[in-house]
Amino acid sequence: PEYAFNSNTFVLDKSLVALWRTEEGGDGFYHIYDEEKYAATDGYGPILYAKISQSCRFLDKSFSTIEYDRNGDLINKSLTVGGYNYKAFIEGVSALSTAGAFNGGNYFCAENCPCQTSADGTPAMTSGDWVCPESCTRCNDSCTKCPDGLYNYMGTGERFAGYAAYANSDGGVAVNEDLQKFLQDFALSDSAYLFRDGGGFIDGRAWGKNYYQAPTGSEWLFACYYYE
Repeated sequence: PEYAFNSNTFVLDKSLVALWRTEEGGDGFYHIYDEEKYAATDGYGPILYAKISQSCRFLDKSFSTIEYDRNGDLINKSLTVGGYNYKAFIEGVSALSTAGAFNGGNYFCAENCPCQTSADGTPAMTSGDWVCPESCTRCNDSCTKCPDGLYNYMGTGERFAGYAAYANSDGGVAVNEDLQKFLQDFALSDSAYLFRDGGGFIDGRAWGKNYYQAPTGSEWLFACYYYE
């Protein structure tokens, strides 16, 4: 979703899209929005997708591989945004909880983790609050492996699937509010540094013969596309 500012500068613009809210009879996803062109559907056009399991035009790695090298070893913390790591959000819990798989076990806590105990002193594992941020300093030594009980509880339930599990053959996932927030936070994170008033990885260089800018609040569109 962009428009041409001049012959070689394009602007990613959130005013070209809108969230079709379920309470308004919509599907809960972002759509291309044009009141005249898509009048029959109240202005909501094609669904907006984000590249998740394949690389987008600005990144050479997908979100599901961005933190790993070709051998599957963890080499950075690109998905740590706002103090929280979004690996489970993208890849799913089951993929990360297996010991030795992309070092994923290091992101999950044991049942006796002091961070994951409810107010009455009982484990809060089933609440979904058991994934600590990497900055956490209260976890104990057992937190480097997902406990067997929790792994068995997870099974193959949809609740524990990451966004990559819903990607189409092009690596795209329909954008909802949660995914939009992640993309926006990622675009402005220090690890990604995509937009910085003309000095970021995207807005500070030419892409072929073109330049790309994004007004405040539109940065998340860097990974997005749609099917006409």
